[in-house]
Amino acid sequence: MVALHIFLNAEEMGREFKATANVIEAAKDISVGLLEKGMQSGKPSVSFMFELPDGSVVFAETSLVLFLQAASIFSAKIRSPQ
Repeated sequence: MVALHIFLNAEEMGREFKATANVIEAAKDISVGLLEKGMQSGKPSVSFMFELPDGSVVFAETSLVLFLQAASIFSAKIRSPQ
């Protein structure tokens, strides 16, 4: 399974890729779902699917624990006084 990188400023996300990387923006809906035993350990995972403009479909998955940690971090960032 791939790593989950958490950014408090989404504009910084592209810095981990080569400057020449071709970024393709998904123009359709994004689906997110729970896989109750999606991890090799049998623990739950969260999966994402979306279609690219050329018709290719991207599937990505992370652990539910990491997904909830990211949500908690984002929530804390929004709630904290600037």
